[in-house]
Amino acid sequence: MPPLFPYSSRLLISIGRTVTKERLTRYLKATAQDLPQALQLYEYNIALSEVLYGLLHGLEVAVRNVEHDTLAASYATPAWYDKAQLPGYWRDQVQEAKKKLGPGTAAVRVVPELTFAFWVDLLSRRNHNTLWVGRRLNTAFPNTTLSRDAIHRRLKTVQLLRNRTSPPRAGIDLIPNTLCRPRVHHAAGTPGMCGMGLYRYRSMDENAVSICRGRPNPL
Repeated sequence: MPPLFPYSSRLLISIGRTVTKERLTRYLKATAQDLPQALQLYEYNIALSEVLYGLLHGLEVAVRNVEHDTLAASYATPAWYDKAQLPGYWRDQVQEAKKKLGPGTAAVRVVPELTFAFWVDLLSRRNHNTLWVGRRLNTAFPNTTLSRDAIHRRLKTVQLLRNRTSPPRAGIDLIPNTLCRPRVHHAAGTPGMCGMGLYRYRSMDENAVSICRGRPNPL
């Protein structure tokens, strides 16, 4: 990946006034204190984070909404989380969200307050009998033959990618290409499993993978 702007000697001398040393620390460490390479890696990180932000935001909304709609229909209430016998991890997250929003808050506000990890881990083995089978949470993903465990593993890899890009920060650049590309493909394919159109996500996928291919050395 070529630099997005030329690294003149003047720029390299003055860079500390625009990009703090603390922000570049991880990049400098990864490039053996080579400032031009560190800046190139920093640009790569920003470019990849930008294209992934829209992809991952759409995925998170899709997963949250299909799981919520499925469980709301099964329990016959938008506040399904009050009726479900959720284990402590999920119950605590619901209570924390409700406490933050105040008593009597409608589900339409509680649901978006719950973390992406909450929705991903609803698909864990612990909820297989009660939610996946018992409450037909499996119908939230009509366009795939993947098992619950496979969908959960896929979303866990996407969750790691999301955590490293939201907000954009040093870290995604430390993911090898062999891991970055599959996670991007998983992210792009998930909305389709939920029954959403794929064109927009395929385009984002192609853009992200293109940036992955341009990953600067030495990583």
